[in-house]
Amino acid sequence: MVHNGIIENYEVLKKDLLEKGYIFRSETDSEVLATLVEDMRSNLPGKDLAMVVSAALELCIGTFGAVFLFRDQEDLMIGARRGSPLILGLNAAESGGGYFLASDACAIVGHTRDVVYLNDGETIECKRGEYKIHDTRKLAKKARALASSGQGMMAGSSDAATINPVVRLEMKLEEIEKGGYDHFMLKEIHDQDTSLGNCIRGRLRMHEGTTPMGSYASASASATADKVGSNGNGHEQNKNDALDEAPKQTPIEFSPAITSASAA
Repeated sequence: MVHNGIIENYEVLKKDLLEKGYIFRSETDSEVLATLVEDMRSNLPGKDLAMVVSAALELCIGTFGAVFLFRDQEDLMIGARRGSPLILGLNAAESGGGYFLASDACAIVGHTRDVVYLNDGETIECKRGEYKIHDTRKLAKKARALASSGQGMMAGSSDAATINPVVRLEMKLEEIEKGGYDHFMLKEIHDQDTSLGNCIRGRLRMHEGTTPMGSYASASASATADKVGSNGNGHEQNKNDALDEAPKQTPIEFSPAITSASAA
């Protein structure tokens, strides 16, 4: 499994899975997600893995762009997204066919120009020679209904597929490496809004007006957060200290980094 995002309730899910006897080898929410799908597969009858994955994901709070592979299903990939992006790349038949699943077109533009963008709350199942896109919530609801009725979930019992348009990428690989800018520094400067958005994805709860920040959020009132930066980066960090302190009431101290350069 590959996972891009944050599962906010992973500790609660992990506790339930530990009580069932599962063993974890890391502290990541991604391992909890993979184990959750494994547990859901053992609890639900039949072999429709798109339903199994959808039912497991409906138990998760947070964001994900995830792809699942199964040892006994070599020709199957199942992906799903909520909050985090996920796209399908369609490889041309003359290039061997097949599909790619990625979080950004930049990752696959060197292999294909034809992509399908998944919408929020969609699950995709890719098999050799075909793919289907479904509504995650509808699949999960159907899985629960079939499980409660004792009916199996055989292949083909999934909800009606959704048709998303195929988009032709106009970008070229050599153009996106620096994002069209003359220098990587310029690219990084102009990418700051996107980087910040990725950083807080899954942590900003608009309806509550809160921003859960893990261990930082649970820090005591006497705790102090330290920042280190230099040049333009340091200036921005120092300027934004007030924004950080206001919602958390945590003192922040800024220390300018000392940089040096030498020539042989």
